[in-house]
Amino acid sequence: HGEILRTTDGGATWTSTAVPGPLMWDDVQFRDANNGWAVGFNAAVAYSTDGGVTWMGANGLFPTAMSRRSLCLTSTGVVAIPNGFLDYSTNNGASWTSQPKFARELSCPIASTWYGSSGTNIWKTTNAGISFTDLIVTKDFVDAAIKDASTVLAVTNTNGSIYRTIDGTNWNLAITTGDHLSEIEIDGTMAW
Repeated sequence: HGEILRTTDGGATWTSTAVPGPLMWDDVQFRDANNGWAVGFNAAVAYSTDGGVTWMGANGLFPTAMSRRSLCLTSTGVVAIPNGFLDYSTNNGASWTSQPKFARELSCPIASTWYGSSGTNIWKTTNAGISFTDLIVTKDFVDAAIKDASTVLAVTNTNGSIYRTIDGTNWNLAITTGDHLSEIEIDGTMAW
């Protein structure tokens, strides 16, 4: 079994928690102080309802391995990309609804608004996957970072370009570095 470390004092001390599943976990996210999910190697999925003190295995929910950033939590459910396509659960993984949309990256800034990036396309849904809008399909995006329900930054391999939108429709070139870029992260007003 793998383990996940947790702290309750801002990182001064850490406790190891046994988690059913693999020795390597790719992503751990918490919706609030109690409810969290972990995804790992070989399609492993686990969830906690007590702040990570104990974990319940939810293996077998997905047919193939999930990868880092293929999971996000909303106030009403869990959105995941188990094998490149979107799945959504509102009952801690007891049942899943598949959505016919491909993505490599995923962000869910609010409950029913999700963004996904498939590499050459960024899409958005504002109704929990009932319908999708392609935001841009002409760039070779390798990563996207979503700040809120309308602001998205995206990077391309071509000349290391970073694009920005604040409405999901109009994309502006923010900078071209000339270097190879492969990832972008955003937190508030900071981006890396």
